[in-house]
Amino acid sequence: MKQWLMLKSESERRLILIATFLLAVAFVWYGILTPLNNQIAHSRIQVNTQRHQLEWMVQQTQRLGAPSGLRVKKEKLTEAISTSAADLSLELPKTTQDDRGVTLRFEQISYATLLRWLEILNKEHGIQVVVISIVTGSGPTGSVRVLQLTLR
Repeated sequence: MKQWLMLKSESERRLILIATFLLAVAFVWYGILTPLNNQIAHSRIQVNTQRHQLEWMVQQTQRLGAPSGLRVKKEKLTEAISTSAADLSLELPKTTQDDRGVTLRFEQISYATLLRWLEILNKEHGIQVVVISIVTGSGPTGSVRVLQLTLR
């Protein structure tokens, strides 16, 4: 390569070096900097979306108020969960019961409906949330996916 370059005239060598430099600059600009800037912009949008969803969830949670002190017996737990879900026309997924309580998963549920249901469970039956894991749903705005919900 060096030998090939040395066979060229001085003006051709200068032109080749300038073209190589411009090509390297274009590669850095379009191959590295532009994709990084796009990724940063996309990440900022995601962070803002998550922040707004968190603010909305906090507002909805604060609107519902503090839990009551009622307690339901362990034998009546699944019955109370089923009854309250039927009252709200919620289709319950398969549940599992262990020492910690009853565990459920929802693939898609309205966050407002979920909070209303949990409020009813707490105020009317004294059922409390032991573990909850929620992520943004892929459905309509305000829907969430409940990865794990353990009630006791």
